[in-house]
Amino acid sequence: MKTILRAIPAAVLLLGLWACGGTSDKCLGSSTKCDGTCVSLKDDVMNCGTCGNACADGQTCSAGTCAATCATGYDVCGDICADLARDAVHCGSCDNACAVGYACVFGNCNAWESISQGPPSAMGWPDFVPSGADPIYVVSGWEVDAYSISGDSWSAPSSGGTFGSDYAYPAWVGDNLYSIDGGNLYAYSISGNSFSFTAITDMPTSTDSQATSDGAGNLYSLADDGTIIGYNLDTSTLTTWDGPTDLSGEERAAWDQKTGLVYLGVYSGSSFYSFDPTSGTVTALPSFPSDTGMSDAFCSDRQGHIYTADAETTFPAMFDTATGTWSTDLPPFPYPLQDSGGCTVTADGYLYYSGAGATLRMQVFTP
Repeated sequence: MKTILRAIPAAVLLLGLWACGGTSDKCLGSSTKCDGTCVSLKDDVMNCGTCGNACADGQTCSAGTCAATCATGYDVCGDICADLARDAVHCGSCDNACAVGYACVFGNCNAWESISQGPPSAMGWPDFVPSGADPIYVVSGWEVDAYSISGDSWSAPSSGGTFGSDYAYPAWVGDNLYSIDGGNLYAYSISGNSFSFTAITDMPTSTDSQATSDGAGNLYSLADDGTIIGYNLDTSTLTTWDGPTDLSGEERAAWDQKTGLVYLGVYSGSSFYSFDPTSGTVTALPSFPSDTGMSDAFCSDRQGHIYTADAETTFPAMFDTATGTWSTDLPPFPYPLQDSGGCTVTADGYLYYSGAGATLRMQVFTP
């Protein structure tokens, strides 16, 4: 059973991403401790790829390999090859170092910003918020909460409706938020401030499953038996595909516009997949990099990146669909957000995380 906390922790730990704290044996982000010092094995010429592997004179360490030239995606900065999109010492350009507590996110030095405490009750963040939306609606179970971006405040416009189970996170399509849960299609009308649901014949059963939309009238979700559910809102047509059987219980789904794929995960699990609705192909991807598995949070920026966090929600993580790799180089959360929460990315470029009665945001791209 999950424990849902409602208060912000009294103490906030200020963490630096690129330094080791105190006498800890661990390094933050993707750094590794070599002979007592935290280094990046991707570009450290004295510890290239592994501790103690020094590159020869005239060589650089690029992507963990000693080479005479930089690998694709890296630029020469002095005697190293730097990823200017992520390197906190060379962020966006050589020698442009990010301050402590900031990380290099797509070439910009960014940090988490605390916003108005909330959401008060609902945990159901949509995986993506369309352009121009204000407030952001968070819907789950029996209640709707709304965050006003312009006013930095929360309100509860409705309660007592029917929207599936507490962790059946919705897809935002036009004026409605939809969830697929228990063989039903649930909807919340924003303009009408009203709930409705429809039983869908032959729809496989799901519980606490997240829905996502491709922006073309199609919803996708994952059933408890691993069946992938597709539902077209325009034609009321149900389509199903065989999916991964090791994702069961609070299944997560997020659509990526750049790849045209649905990405699939599960709360407290590490298995991770992509699904191609055109071919029906399911592909196993690198597992989530934490023994605790993923948290409830699961969202997409529609530009090739999937975001989640560890199940204890102490650090965020990002999957890059272009490289097929996970990164934990985002700034660590200033305090644990606990497992019950969510995330979303807005079309104006902000990534939101919530949990433990608190909400954080950080800009991850410029529209």
